[in-house]
Amino acid sequence: MVTAQPDRVVLAVDGVERPFDVARYGEQIFVDSPLGPVQLVALPRFPDPDAAVAQGSLLAPMRARCCGSAPRSATSSPPDSR
Repeated sequence: MVTAQPDRVVLAVDGVERPFDVARYGEQIFVDSPLGPVQLVALPRFPDPDAAVAQGSLLAPMRARCCGSAPRSATSSPPDSR
């Protein structure tokens, strides 16, 4: 890096200096140089870890059935219906 200012950066690679003009509008960043224009999007520096979703995870709410007792086995007798 040769120089850096908020709206311009000059980089040197193998002794060749190249200027890059930088403009930022909100999260969008526009960079113009002799190599061509580039549009970038700034990402949050510290993303919310709760927003990350593991691959294959289920996001939809699932219905649940609750009952007060353990499931009956195939050998148990039906309850008395008195």
